Amino acid sequence: MRKISFTTNNRSDNLLHIETDLAIINIRVGLHDVDGNQVEAIEIIPDSPMNHEDKDVILDGKRFNRLTLKDSDEVFV
Repeated sequence: MRKISFTTNNRSDNLLHIETDLAIINIRVGLHDVDGNQVEAIEIIPDSPMNHEDKDVILDGKRFNRLTLKDSDEVFV
């Protein structure tokens, strides 16, 4: 496993693009929601079935995910 630290304050350089055998993963950092909270967006794009003979790549979860940094008193359970 390789650990990569990726942070930026430059919006033009906020995309981390990762390609694996089964998917493309795009992580966008340095984003903010309408309330000014820090946001990171994660998109998982399964690879094409054409690249895996007679097998399909199945995404078990959501294609789009978002992490938001909020004060603990703002978090609803």
